[in-house]
Amino acid sequence: EEPDTNLVFFDVRGAGTTPEALQEHLLLRGIAVSGLGGRVRACTHLDVTAPMVEEAVAAIREALER
Repeated sequence: EEPDTNLVFFDVRGAGTTPEALQEHLLLRGIAVSGLGGRVRACTHLDVTAPMVEEAVAAIREALER
């Protein structure tokens, strides 16, 4: 069984962008993520709501479609 976690890691190397470019795009939307090599790390906490997560996912999709 997988443990519950508030961390999400994803690899952007095959998506035509870099972690740095994605970080920059998301920061313009008020969303902070960390770059780790070719991966990105997103972290939530108790104050992050489901609509906020949906907003972040939409912003990531937008960045990857550019």
